[in-house]
Parts: sequence; C-alpha cells; structure tokens
Amino acid sequence: AVVSTQSTGEKRTADAVLNSGSLKSNLCIMERVVTRNIYQAKQALYRNMAILPDPDSKESKEEADLSVLGPNVERLWTYGGVLTKSHNISCMTWNKKNHDILAVGYG
Repeated sequence: AVVSTQSTGEKRTADAVLNSGSLKSNLCIMERVVTRNIYQAKQALYRNMAILPDPDSKESKEEADLSVLGPNVERLWTYGGVLTKSHNISCMTWNKKNHDILAVGYG
C-alpha cells in the first residue's frame, strides 16, 4: 500500500492551485514564450522581419541566419481527421481580415 505524506489540508491546497485559472493562464503564456523562442527566426523570415540573435546561442552567425535559405515551405503542422480522410483539397484561401488564417475546402 502507498502511504501518503500529505495531510488533507495540503492536498486541498495543492488541488486548488493545480485547478486554478491563474495557473492555467500562466502556463499558456509560458508555452507561447517558449514557442516564440523556438520559432522566432522562422516567423521573422516569413514576415520579412529582422531575425533577432539568440544571446545564449553558441552557433555561429552563418548557422543561425535562415535568410540564406531563401523562400521555402516547411511543414510546421498537419491536420487530419475522420471527416477529411480520403478527401483531396479542392481550394484554399487566406482570410482577408486575419492573414494568419488559411481556409481549406475539401472535395
């Protein structure tokens, strides 16, 4: 049998913290920060903006500079589901108000 070293009060406090909206919000912000750090160079290249150097990186400038690659398409994500399985994409268009949203029609 597993013996718990937490008292009932400590367990309630831990559950309250783990289920709090504040923790979930802070974790979401941290996830965005980490993602931005990982993909900043690719996002900057896509938006035709300057690539910020990573002060902690030990890479040389040539290795960190993605602009030498020129325009290219890299699969950053995929989507698949039961409703789209075995269907070909018949059309795609960018959202006119938010240019980061791509609408896809399946045939």
